[in-house]
Amino acid sequence: VVNFQDEEGTFLGFVGSCLFCGEDVSREIAAAKNKDGTALTDAMREAGLSGRVTPQLDPKRHRAYFEAHIEQGPRLEAGKIDIGAVTAIVGIKTFRLKFRGEANHGGTTPMAMRRDAGAAAMRFGVEMGERVNGFGSAEIVWNIGSMRFEPGVSNIVPSLAELVVQVRDVSPDVLAAIEPIVRSTAQECADRFRATVDIEPMLDMKPAAMAPALVDLIRKAADDLSASSVALPSGAGHDAQVLSRYVPSVMMFVPSIGGRSHHISENTSDADIVRGAEVLLRAVERFIAKA
Repeated sequence: VVNFQDEEGTFLGFVGSCLFCGEDVSREIAAAKNKDGTALTDAMREAGLSGRVTPQLDPKRHRAYFEAHIEQGPRLEAGKIDIGAVTAIVGIKTFRLKFRGEANHGGTTPMAMRRDAGAAAMRFGVEMGERVNGFGSAEIVWNIGSMRFEPGVSNIVPSLAELVVQVRDVSPDVLAAIEPIVRSTAQECADRFRATVDIEPMLDMKPAAMAPALVDLIRKAADDLSASSVALPSGAGHDAQVLSRYVPSVMMFVPSIGGRSHHISENTSDADIVRGAEVLLRAVERFIAKA
């Protein structure tokens, strides 16, 4: 049983699982800071973690990896399904865009004579959504969850608009096509409003397929306990995608109430947690019996 730290990445994502698997992330750890500017190395020192020897994956002992999790989405609850057997974990592409224009009076500057960074950024959101939706992938999702304007005053044309756009999909080919789309769309929007744009790739996380035999094992375990199940992808990143590079891996979901996640109201019923634990145990028992 293992409890990995910092999967979500307050400083740096997947620190615990990467170290467990022997991946060299020393440079990333040395450079990592949180949003307040605190260095990860300082935080580790203050927590008494500096210099500790971490446990290591041993392929002779560790034959497979099972990860239990809440779904973080609405599919299981909406379908009244007990268990989700995860087939793949999405890859993630993240970019920071900075549109630059010219600050000027929002009342006296004619629309046709503005260099409007804010309008370019907002137009990018509209255009990006339309183009991503046209990819034809059933699982592709995108999000702009962070945007800021400078000087940030209601009657001043923005001189800077900064946003972060993120696209997720289980297909490496779909994700490979994203960056050219981001760049061309951003440039078109900047040109339209006589702005410029800088694009900084931030995150390029590869998708990970779960072991089909273990996915089947989860579903058989659910059947053993008269629990309904469905095979589905994970739209969020998890330590399983790190472990899957070294040992057969799988994830199992239980429903999230209201499909809520990353919010104070996130919750899962006790009954679903208990059922999930029982199904996970049964899956491990099945695996051991075959090993």
